[in-house]
Amino acid sequence: MKLKNSEQIQSYQEINEIIKEKDKEIQQLKSDLSNKMDEIQQINNQYSELQQLLDKTSNEYNAVLSTNQDSQKLLEERIQECERINEQYKATQLSLNELTNECQLVNNKFKESQSNLD
Repeated sequence: MKLKNSEQIQSYQEINEIIKEKDKEIQQLKSDLSNKMDEIQQINNQYSELQQLLDKTSNEYNAVLSTNQDSQKLLEERIQECERINEQYKATQLSLNELTNECQLVNNKFKESQSNLD
């Protein structure tokens, strides 16, 4: 009986040692898992920071794009205004040329009539 008890005690001790080893392994795995979770959290934080930076950059880009579109629209309006002014200038120049020609004709007739009077 004593031998049997001794064998049982030894068996329990072996089982206990195995449990202790497995417990150490579990603790190590928990520690590894915790470290990996920390790494994941850091990567998640970096991702969030990058996402915020991307959002900020995107907003800035959209603001610049909007400003450029406004500037383009103003430029197109100015070009149209310049084209209208240029057309008015051409029309005025044409009228001025016609008046100059008429004045030249009148002047020529005046000179001709002056010379006929002499």
